Amino acid sequence: MFSVIIPLYNKERHIQETIDTVLNQSFDEFEIIVMDDGSTDQSLNIVRNIASDKLRVYSQKNQGVSVARNNGAKKANYDHLVFLDADDGLMPAYLSEISTLIAEFPQAGIYATNFYSYKSKFDVLKERPVPFMPQKEIVDNYFSLRLEKGPLLASVSVITREAFFKAGGYPKGVVNGEDTYFLSKILLTEKVCFLNKALYFHTYDSDNRASAKYRPAKTDVSLLDCLGSGVYKADEFIIQYSLGQVKNLIKSGFTDEAMKHLESIKRVTPDHLAECVAEREVEIRRLKRWPYWYHRGRKITSKNLVYMKDILKYKLNIPVDAFRYN
Repeated sequence: MFSVIIPLYNKERHIQETIDTVLNQSFDEFEIIVMDDGSTDQSLNIVRNIASDKLRVYSQKNQGVSVARNNGAKKANYDHLVFLDADDGLMPAYLSEISTLIAEFPQAGIYATNFYSYKSKFDVLKERPVPFMPQKEIVDNYFSLRLEKGPLLASVSVITREAFFKAGGYPKGVVNGEDTYFLSKILLTEKVCFLNKALYFHTYDSDNRASAKYRPAKTDVSLLDCLGSGVYKADEFIIQYSLGQVKNLIKSGFTDEAMKHLESIKRVTPDHLAECVAEREVEIRRLKRWPYWYHRGRKITSKNLVYMKDILKYKLNIPVDAFRYN
């Protein structure tokens, strides 16, 4: 029923535990496909030494996480693809709960659950609060929720084989936000079924994090290509998300790339969102005037604030994340 696809690149400290969380599922009808993306540490050797008839291991030259996921999907034997990062993990009931969702809501193209955040230096799991969501439902207003409340889907999602290949797979060359791009593209034509129950954990301080630095894309593929779908609030989300990419590029020192991206956004913005873009452009150009090292200083300060927040959250058990959705 499930093909669990794990892209792997230099995760020797995490990959054994990640695979163990899958092998320990209470639901038995699954396979694990590990697609190594040219690891240079001991990751691949660790996986090859795991004895399980449910595990298949493949290698490719380093081409990025999107290509690894896509190649893993091509080798899948089952109709529901579970994309799991090599430093995250599933709770024992994850696949069982998802199979129940599929039976109850077979019309969905994506199945997702809530999750625990995990930082290894504190060794504590904390459930993400999503009080605005019911226990379980088909989400009809995904893009509206995304704009108002922030990300609903995170690092682990189950995608039907049909929906995956219909959308064309993960975008090669997108360095940051490939999940947002691909899941958003699917949700222009498919529904997501969400279970408000934490059934996996997402590691925020793992080794070799792909999202540690925001970088320009190595492709012309963009969410802007999906404008005009007619889905409620989709165009607004795409424009706002793309403007956020511009700000992130500036903060990471890629000012020229940021301004090129801004111009490409302005060229395709629908008339009813032009005023919104003009307002954000003023903010972006003000941001651009500050030198790169100013943003580096702000980033260091932000890291200290994040550490203080972690102390409150993981050590003193104060639910600071609850304020996010107020």
